[in-house]
Amino acid sequence: MGDRPLDKVRALQWTLYRCAKQEPERRFHALYGHVFRRDVLWRAWAGVCANRGAPGVDGMSVDAVAAAGVEEFLQDLAERLRAGTYRPSPLRRVMIPKPGRAGELRPLSIPTVADRVVMTAAKLVLEPIFEADFLPVSYGFRPKRSAIDACESVRVEANRGREWVLEADIRDCFGSIGHDALVAQVARRVVDRSMLKLIRGWLRVGVLQDGGSGPAGAGTPQGSAISPLLANIALHVLDEAWQDEGRRFGVLVRYCDDFVIVCPTRERAERARELAGAVLAGLGLRLHPDKTGIVCLANGGQGFDFLGFHHRKVESWRRRGRFYLQRWPSGRAMRVLREKIRAATDRLGREVLHDRQLRPRTARDLQQSQARHLRPTMGQTPRRRLVQQAPGVPPIRERTQGGSACQPVNDVGKPCAREAHARFDGRGLETEPSQATAPVPDPT
Repeated sequence: MGDRPLDKVRALQWTLYRCAKQEPERRFHALYGHVFRRDVLWRAWAGVCANRGAPGVDGMSVDAVAAAGVEEFLQDLAERLRAGTYRPSPLRRVMIPKPGRAGELRPLSIPTVADRVVMTAAKLVLEPIFEADFLPVSYGFRPKRSAIDACESVRVEANRGREWVLEADIRDCFGSIGHDALVAQVARRVVDRSMLKLIRGWLRVGVLQDGGSGPAGAGTPQGSAISPLLANIALHVLDEAWQDEGRRFGVLVRYCDDFVIVCPTRERAERARELAGAVLAGLGLRLHPDKTGIVCLANGGQGFDFLGFHHRKVESWRRRGRFYLQRWPSGRAMRVLREKIRAATDRLGREVLHDRQLRPRTARDLQQSQARHLRPTMGQTPRRRLVQQAPGVPPIRERTQGGSACQPVNDVGKPCAREAHARFDGRGLETEPSQATAPVPDPT
């Protein structure tokens, strides 16, 4: 970091992290006052603006709040938090399609902009405290950790001889976590009654769907800024269980609610599934019976999907008979990518703008397209073929040197000494002497 001083929000987070790390049994009691600090709310507002998002039940978007005045908006929010009159609004429930799974939908709860700002402010205060307790087996939604790090940990453990993998799937994790069990995990570190009341309010707020409102009996609002942190706090009990009793069964790698356990034998993988099910039952969660299974990686016989990648052992080309775990994008991830490409481009590869109009191709685009089609493969003689043109441009036939309509050129658009060169200026492909007095300007 050098000599650059920390800003006040960053300094607050560092102080909370250091205190929590040095005193593992400490319980914090004065946190609520930091939530409505002016600098904390401004940092939270910056995070909400960066994420954008749809409006909540009040119909206010981020742009509408910015147009009305951010300073007044944050000041009113701080006054309500200080006076204890802040109440979260109901969540707007929408159903969105699951990526890569045709016909399947998942619920998304959208808070209002004001609730998102307060949730982000609370996350800024709470995250350093619990980050000091989180174990290295957890990778999801944590600072300086990613899905690639989790996949790399799986690769290392599998190449050490653990060839049995329990791939687990928690059924409706965000919608089934028990509120009492979750608040109890938060209370292990936080005894500030106002902060706990704030968290309970977010958990118990109702959802608005199809014109009707109903209470939330369990779960965290999937789609809010604080949900990943609350999920990590709740599932931390699974990490702790693997530090003690589960260590002898295998190595746990968890990315929020997705986790795998790499085991040396099938018997230990079965025991790991039993232990994981017992630990999750205390949170009101259970493993999905159809999506949870055990695979054997020996000799590349089976593989599994985890965090958008397919993991399978592949025989080494250098050391025959030895297999090492490799990964590549899963089939579902590739389907999602293809759908995004189809939505962003048309059949000719042109970019589709937000208003569903096609971006017009410039003369430079057409010139590059001509170069790709006319450039022969190295070591081969150009053959007669029809070059695809843009709409409105007559087709061009390229022939061998004996009967070509134009002399052979080294490249398109680049003149060569004492040779004819090709130029595309919107009227078609033509030849001209290389001693041209001046280059033709680009019409773009």
